[in-house]
Amino acid sequence: MAKIAAIYSRVSTSTGKQSTSRQVNELIGYAKTLGYKIAEEDIFEEFRSGYSKKKERVEMENLLELIRSGKKKYKAIFVSEISRIARDPQVGRQIVDELTQLNIPVFVKNPSLVSIEADGKRSGMFNIIFQILLELANTEAQFMKIRSISGVIEKVRQGGSIGGIMQPYGYTSEKKKLVIETTEAEIIKMIFDLCINGNGTKKIANRLNELNIPTKVSILFDKKMLQKNGRPPVHSKSIKWKDGTIYGILTNPIYKGLRRLIRHDENEQVQTETKGNKTYNLFDSPPIVSEETWEKAQKTFKDNFRHSIRNKKFHYILKDIVTCAKCGSSYAGRMKTDKKDQFYMCSARRTKTRPCDNPAISIELLESSVWTFLQFNTDVDKLLLDINENYNQNVTEKVKIESEIIQLRETLRIEEGKLTRLKDQYAEGDWTKEEYKKRLNTRSNSVIKIQKSIIEREVRINFLEESIKSVSDLGEMNSVKKALLKDRVKISELISKLLRRVTLLVIDRNYAIISMQYKFGDWFYSVLVDRNSKLLIPITYNIANGIDKIFTFDEYGRIISDQETIDKVIFDFSDEAVMGFREPLLWIPFS
Repeated sequence: MAKIAAIYSRVSTSTGKQSTSRQVNELIGYAKTLGYKIAEEDIFEEFRSGYSKKKERVEMENLLELIRSGKKKYKAIFVSEISRIARDPQVGRQIVDELTQLNIPVFVKNPSLVSIEADGKRSGMFNIIFQILLELANTEAQFMKIRSISGVIEKVRQGGSIGGIMQPYGYTSEKKKLVIETTEAEIIKMIFDLCINGNGTKKIANRLNELNIPTKVSILFDKKMLQKNGRPPVHSKSIKWKDGTIYGILTNPIYKGLRRLIRHDENEQVQTETKGNKTYNLFDSPPIVSEETWEKAQKTFKDNFRHSIRNKKFHYILKDIVTCAKCGSSYAGRMKTDKKDQFYMCSARRTKTRPCDNPAISIELLESSVWTFLQFNTDVDKLLLDINENYNQNVTEKVKIESEIIQLRETLRIEEGKLTRLKDQYAEGDWTKEEYKKRLNTRSNSVIKIQKSIIEREVRINFLEESIKSVSDLGEMNSVKKALLKDRVKISELISKLLRRVTLLVIDRNYAIISMQYKFGDWFYSVLVDRNSKLLIPITYNIANGIDKIFTFDEYGRIISDQETIDKVIFDFSDEAVMGFREPLLWIPFS
């Protein structure tokens, strides 16, 4: 009867350029010749670099966890070559050592090796060759990296293009050479001219958007693009110019004929540039603007930037925390230089990257509403007390579990010693094969059970440490809250510690709904803001008895409750009798 085994295959990327199919097909045949059976569910295919951390190797961790838990009784693990296990020698040794302790041999196809001999002892030859090949694989990878970097540098030195179709704005790739794209080059010249004439990055971006000039992404792609900031995806054709993009263009020396690459070799005899904590090599490239124009733009740009910094005294206390309840974009603070218009506005409405009709709201009303609610709502005080109590419980539990782990590791050491002696006794002929298998099974199950208990406790420790860390300064937070500070920076720091997200739905000129999600647990608070009376009317309340979740939100913070529910909330909670019951708060503006 064929013995059950597993295959572990790995390639470095999941882009489709590399496949594990060849590894898997060859290993299935190899396992069959040795009397092992491989089922589809026993094939673990990884698409990760061999230098990834062990916990990032999901398929390897899944395989090991199945073995540790006893859910799978694999008789062997098959890999095509040593480097598939890992390229980092230390990680490779850890994996094979653990499998050896669990009495599961690792079969390597090329070269033909096995970690545990038929008599149950670890193969001395495997140990020697395994160590050598791991070091060779690591050295080979390092040399490949050096050769790859060297190849890129030489390609750039010869004027070649790198990065596929996504070249810097103003350039394209022709016959693998970096060349000027004439239409885009005219836009680059316009950007530098606008800068020299005193326009800031934001004004330049707005000007390009007004002229409907497409961005590089919108030119090259026609699909939905994921957003790095966790916002909903947007279509490439709707991506507009932003001030950050303009900043990148104005500060990139490629446009005056100097192409930048991160410096890897200190012995490279080329022109260099240091920016921040990074040093770059500079290579010749086709210039779009003259060096004089580029340098003039730098001076104008820096002067404008310094002037902007001097005049920027206002601190938006809800920066990066407010989400639009309609489209999931961020709400950003805006203040005109004359300070007549001060508001938070949905960024999608400003950039027109996605349709949205959620109106702007005054800075004073939104910030004061959130801050007033956090100061005076008694349920928040209860929340803080509950968290403090949980904090103390978590500290106590962490100490207890750490003690249990120490005891379990000592027990594991003893059991592993017994397991080793059992194998030695069998090798010396103290047991029959049937007796040995019975005792081995019992002892191995005991070791696996202890290992599983340790892992479970370590996972719990990680959770407790995160919880303890997140609330370690609650005493300070509570005192700051009650002190009613007017320091906008400190208030902003406090709010960012308490709240994960503030979701805003502006109903009309009379009402807005603000929902606040706390960082501690899955707790939401919603308040109805009466914009005329300057009142906050709590909608959800009473944390001690559980939150009454009236509204539902998706992963991007968009409210998915229907309009009927929203209308009913306004009708019910704006009633005077309800307002009296809910004890509405008169919001306090900042000084």
